[in-house]
Amino acid sequence: MKGYARFLRQCGAFIPMPRKWMAVCGGAVLLLSMGHAAANHRDQDLLRRPLAERDATASLDSVITCNATSQEEEPGKPLELTLSVDRASGTLQCTGEGNTVVPSDGALVCDSKDSKATVKLCQEEKPGGAKVPLKQLLESSDEVTASISSLTNEENSPGQLWKLELNDSQFPLVDKSFFVGCQTKNPSDSKCKVTLNVEARPSSVQDSTVTCAYGKDSNPAPLEVVLTERKNTMTLNCGKDGSFQPTNYSTIYCGGESLQNCTKSFTEILPNFQETWWTKAEPGTKPAVLTIPSAEFPNENRTFYIGCSLTQSNHVSPEGLPSARTSSDPSPGAAASSTCKVKVTVNSASSGSGVSAAAGFGFPILVAAGLTGLAAGFTCA
Repeated sequence: MKGYARFLRQCGAFIPMPRKWMAVCGGAVLLLSMGHAAANHRDQDLLRRPLAERDATASLDSVITCNATSQEEEPGKPLELTLSVDRASGTLQCTGEGNTVVPSDGALVCDSKDSKATVKLCQEEKPGGAKVPLKQLLESSDEVTASISSLTNEENSPGQLWKLELNDSQFPLVDKSFFVGCQTKNPSDSKCKVTLNVEARPSSVQDSTVTCAYGKDSNPAPLEVVLTERKNTMTLNCGKDGSFQPTNYSTIYCGGESLQNCTKSFTEILPNFQETWWTKAEPGTKPAVLTIPSAEFPNENRTFYIGCSLTQSNHVSPEGLPSARTSSDPSPGAAASSTCKVKVTVNSASSGSGVSAAAGFGFPILVAAGLTGLAAGFTCA
């Protein structure tokens, strides 16, 4: 009996059984909860990653070939290449003796705003044949240059090859177009005029910073931003071609993703809201920034919508005419655009920080607490 009593004392049998099972259950629930929080955190992190990290689609190359012996004749159909984030490379081959790429500088292309512009006018930089830097046209922060090299093939035919490859960050926020071509020393104007249509990149969100784009495929679904007491700032960049929706975004928000008839005041969801929480945008140079003071987060989660749409007067088609139309209002011959929509969730006070801690540095501590609870129920000292 004494040995048995000693065994019970060593195994903690004098601790009441209900308390032991409470420790066991509590530890198990804690572990399951933290696992769910960590998984949710990983999922959200994946959604916030740049497109290039989530979808490593191989670039597809498109090629057009013009031969010196036939390029003075009108082609049977327009010569066009379309570049997009999943087809990011285009090539022009100018085959034949003395057949060269126009422009001869890979950093320049021919401006297509004037539909009457020709390859020879661009080559000679005469009126109607303006050249424009690729970096400027695409509004890229990086240098953008096409490669131009000597062309040889199985028949050792002379000529030149022009090739442009873009990475995700070099795609513009609105659709752009330009042309390049091939020209021999023949005084006649070449009909090898290749129009390149560069589709806008997708809108994106990273670290609560939203960058809006306006191509017809740039906005398949609203972007999502979550604000917490710890991460209480969001940035919305409409760019120089975009307008905020609603226009009085510093006081009014939209209740739905249509971004239509927006009349709701921020004071309806944030009672102490001040217009000064917004740092207002300066189109093309400075984005809008919303900062909610940590002490002003609501008692329950709140949601609102905001966004950007293409400013029609700022966007000009290659023919020099206003071309912006929303994807819901297409017009023949006009470039379609889409509206960048953002769903913003303002987490209730303290609700966001706990999950973040569980999924971050605090997770190992909470796991240890859960294991301690399990050990209290099953381990003998």
